[in-house]
Amino acid sequence: MAVLLAPLAVALLSFVVERGIFCRVYDREHIMLFLLTFAFSLMFGDLVKMAWGAELQNRPHAELLSRLHSHTRPPFPIYNFFLLLIGPLVAIALYLLVNKTKMGKISRAAAVDREMVGGVGVNVSRVFCTVFVIGCLLAGLGGVLVAPIVNVSLGMDHTLIMEAFLIVIMAGWAMSGVRFWAL
Repeated sequence: MAVLLAPLAVALLSFVVERGIFCRVYDREHIMLFLLTFAFSLMFGDLVKMAWGAELQNRPHAELLSRLHSHTRPPFPIYNFFLLLIGPLVAIALYLLVNKTKMGKISRAAAVDREMVGGVGVNVSRVFCTVFVIGCLLAGLGGVLVAPIVNVSLGMDHTLIMEAFLIVIMAGWAMSGVRFWAL
């Protein structure tokens, strides 16, 4: 149930947050959007702390997936086989969505030139909202899938956020360097 309900709940919450707040800052610099995302991460972390406490949480596997596969040496958890199967399936589905559908082509075009895509009659705000909700749905799916194999704790997201922050900074720096050298 959690594999279905958690991503849907995260997607629904992300839709409300995107329509209420994020859609108003898309025209600003990327760093502003990143800082707003970081602020929401801190707020949601505090809400989680108030609801479930700050101690480590350990979530059990589903009964069907909690056994060891005895045909391998050493025995390998069946849940890990499940993850090895679902990971590539999600990656292939996302690849097909982005590269083989009209929505994927429009979202890639909107990421490059928002004004041009809007100029041909596409509702860019709706495209950004859809991509944001799909990303959050995938984050919820990832969270519910990793919960049985790691101790869930507050602050798990901060490592990823710091890496994303560095990527945004380095990409901006690299792009400005490319523009400088192109002149």
